[in-house]
Amino acid sequence: MNLHNTQLERAQLALQGLSIGDAFGQQLAQSEQLSTLLEDRIVPAAPWATTAITASAVACLDDLRQHGTLRTHSLLAARPSEAAATALLLGAFFADDFTGIGNHIKAHTIEEGTALSALALAAAWAWRIGQGAAPDFVTLIDLVLEYLPQNSISTRLQHANALSPGMPAPFGAAWLGNTGSDDTREIAPFAIWCAGSYLNDYSGALWHTAFAQGALTANCAIVGGIVALATGAQGIPHEWQQNRVALPNG
Repeated sequence: MNLHNTQLERAQLALQGLSIGDAFGQQLAQSEQLSTLLEDRIVPAAPWATTAITASAVACLDDLRQHGTLRTHSLLAARPSEAAATALLLGAFFADDFTGIGNHIKAHTIEEGTALSALALAAAWAWRIGQGAAPDFVTLIDLVLEYLPQNSISTRLQHANALSPGMPAPFGAAWLGNTGSDDTREIAPFAIWCAGSYLNDYSGALWHTAFAQGALTANCAIVGGIVALATGAQGIPHEWQQNRVALPNG
């Protein structure tokens, strides 16, 4: 298999995990029995529709498939949660070349760029961890922080790294400042913390993330994309894969 096809397989895996997380979160967010579903971990009824977050990721994958690169305006024109989704696919595509990630991240502010870079790096490292190609005894956040400048985003990730293992998501969200906005600067630290806490457990990661509510759909989409890169498609429950509606181009 040539390099381009290998890169596309990783990006497709990220899209699969992201789109199912997106649809799962959206279905929960629209439910009038949200508290009951979360408390008892009741899987919402199918079909699960996706949102503009997935549509943005699909468009990104099309760019990567056709050109091996991303249109320069894509990240700048996207809404925050859609830019976050695009960053994940970039991280998956360039998981074996961090220079490629840095060359493609475009943002309006330094902090936004740091948040997008953090998400792309989290995706890249999740895939490497899943392949057994990451250092032992370090967290996902440790690996991401190594490549980030010092600013408010990296500080919040450092705070996330200090949270006690098993801390309930609402407490983590409050500590990290996740207020329910779909601003990438809020999504990134919380989502990377959630993903890193359950990197080998796709459904566990999504339930943990959803329990915080807030920007439920965006958070679940991003966490789903990161964790799927570590677990592979086989780590996503078959029922959940069947519940999500079909995507364009399969």
